[in-house]
Amino acid sequence: MINWPRDKKLYREVLQLAYPIIFSMLSVTIMANVDIIMVGRLGKEAVAAAGLASWVFLVVYLTFKALETGTQAIVARRFGEKQFEQCGQTCCTAIALGVILGITFFALMYNFTPRLISPQNATVRTLGIGYLQYRLIGLPFSMLVFGLNGFYYGIGKPKVPMVCMVIANAANVLFNYMLIFGKFGAPRMGVAGAALGSSLAVILMALLIITYTLTAHYTRQYKIFRKGNVDIGIIKALVKLSAPMAIQGFFVHLGFLIFLYINEAIGVEALATSNIVLEILMFSFMPAIGFGVAAATLLGQRMGAGEPRQAEQATWASLVLGCVCMGTLGIVYILFGRLIMQAYISDPAVIHSGALVLKIVGAVQIFDACGIILSKALQSAGLTRFVMLVEVVINWVIFLPSAYVLGVLLKLNVLGTWLALLIYIVLFASVMLIKFRRGDWKRVKI
Repeated sequence: MINWPRDKKLYREVLQLAYPIIFSMLSVTIMANVDIIMVGRLGKEAVAAAGLASWVFLVVYLTFKALETGTQAIVARRFGEKQFEQCGQTCCTAIALGVILGITFFALMYNFTPRLISPQNATVRTLGIGYLQYRLIGLPFSMLVFGLNGFYYGIGKPKVPMVCMVIANAANVLFNYMLIFGKFGAPRMGVAGAALGSSLAVILMALLIITYTLTAHYTRQYKIFRKGNVDIGIIKALVKLSAPMAIQGFFVHLGFLIFLYINEAIGVEALATSNIVLEILMFSFMPAIGFGVAAATLLGQRMGAGEPRQAEQATWASLVLGCVCMGTLGIVYILFGRLIMQAYISDPAVIHSGALVLKIVGAVQIFDACGIILSKALQSAGLTRFVMLVEVVINWVIFLPSAYVLGVLLKLNVLGTWLALLIYIVLFASVMLIKFRRGDWKRVKI
């Protein structure tokens, strides 16, 4: 039996950490969905191209977002140990590492863009190539932000990234409106305009958070930008923690890209449906990530202070709140799926198939909360390799073959591919729950 926490103060502490993250993530989700709604006015080929190219970008973006999680884990542990200057040194090292990686992968991916976008539909391919090239401009700035976000999450100050992110994403709506449709004197760029608008928003986000960090008086105690603050030992620690998460992120999100190609093989309608549903699901993913980050922060700080039982209780409290949020959204998907789809696109076939898919994923939202939150907690505890192996195996050995068999071979089409995702979600959540309950993560040193 799980010893669910009853301390109301603990739930309030979780909420205080989680709500800025949820709010900032929600702002990202809203802006991303506004992008899709805007692009949706250009037709289903435009939706398919933007969604597919966006996932190619996300394979790299979310792979290196592991740097944010690794930074958070180390900073939270050092914060719990009251080693504040090491918190700042970790942040500075993460920023330097992120910028180098960002510039490197920008150059590589920009040159190979035509080979990375290869759907069967020629229109989707052309639009997708243009989208990806403009989207890559923001990659080095995103990598810089990862280090700073991880620092602020680790010291329990998530409101800083939240404010910067909300401002940047509000600007993203304006940039996209101008560049997609050619408003206020801007060129009419269509799908490519959505990508350039997103890149400009990321650059703004980086400028905002750097400016705040340089001017905020309390950050001086951490000595983030002290000369010689980039440390080889911290680089090794970041790589040790982040590399398994980066490998996990690469293969998992590459798996989702292949999932979209499986849907594209079924038809443009299936691809457009899957792109839209994935954007809608971000509304429930983001709260789970918010509570997962809260769980990771509290677990790291409690473990750094030598309080493993309190670390466990904080994670269970985060899980309870996350399940309530995602379970509620799951009910909304089941009951109002058709109305939600109608906000994105006018194509009747896409609306019908999307409504059916939302009923499937709505039914497993609580399982998804469990998998996301507990995996974040286990990663913060240092079990990044375990989480990596479990998710990569489930993704490539079970999910993708099942999606192909059910969707293509058995001709269940988009319904079949998403039934495979249901299996993935439930299985991953079950393994994370069993591992966390065993408690061996309490003996891992960072």
